[in-house]
Amino acid sequence: MSAQLNLNGLGSAVLASVGSTSSGAAADTNFDAAPQTASCTATSGDGCIHASHRAAVGSLRIGGLVSALSALAPVGFDYLVKLDNYTRTVTAEAGVGNANPSVTSTGTIQYWNGTAYSSVAVAAGSSVSLPLSSVTVTSGLTSTTISIGGTIRTGGTTSGACASPCANAQAEAESPIVGDIRYTVIVGGTTVADLLIHIDLGTITAHAEYTSGA
Repeated sequence: MSAQLNLNGLGSAVLASVGSTSSGAAADTNFDAAPQTASCTATSGDGCIHASHRAAVGSLRIGGLVSALSALAPVGFDYLVKLDNYTRTVTAEAGVGNANPSVTSTGTIQYWNGTAYSSVAVAAGSSVSLPLSSVTVTSGLTSTTISIGGTIRTGGTTSGACASPCANAQAEAESPIVGDIRYTVIVGGTTVADLLIHIDLGTITAHAEYTSGA
């Protein structure tokens, strides 16, 4: 799936694209009256509620150049921001013998730093701003200038501990990348495109509650 910008005489540019993924997204919830292999492994008595939510996307690409000007790009540049091998799972359990809420992640973010790509692993924790550098390419032959830049950050996660028997457990994770990219094209002194690309793959949450039967 992709969104493209088509400009007469200059070709097309990929503004954003998302590839397919083999792992897919899923969510589940269940009540365990006895210990299970992958959930509520220490439960007894009243039992335990387990909830989880998994998000996954294929390769994400943001901010490519139009084909006619791609040869003028900085060496090594193809997209302003890239994300690969992304999956994230949030899990929460409440009740007797519950495990603490958790967030597990895989994936790598790459962003243009002005001379090359910097890489950051997708991980749990607080949001961090990423020092993204803009790219400007000018063609005298076509009197065209393209500028791509913006601000991005990693998505934050929360998963506070909750001792057994936990009454209210929650784990939450933002999109691995959150931000805004501005894409402008000027031809012969006239702005022919001025686009704002908002990056947000959504927030996932797992929530479980328990009230004692005693």
